[in-house]
Amino acid sequence: MSTTVLGCLENAKINFENLGRAGLSQNPFFIIAMDQLNNAIGALMNGKGVDFVVQDEMFGEIKK
Repeated sequence: MSTTVLGCLENAKINFENLGRAGLSQNPFFIIAMDQLNNAIGALMNGKGVDFVVQDEMFGEIKK
């Protein structure tokens, strides 16, 4: 069975969502990790490559 990069990220998101339901959803690290996963998944789904720069600087605009 093959797994793509996008599939790995989507699986990680599902695992994090399960942790969120277990009570970790308000943890700042959880929130940051979910944002990062959503940004990566969104970029890949919009046809961006793995070298696409999603954010130029910390606290900068997120490009999708």
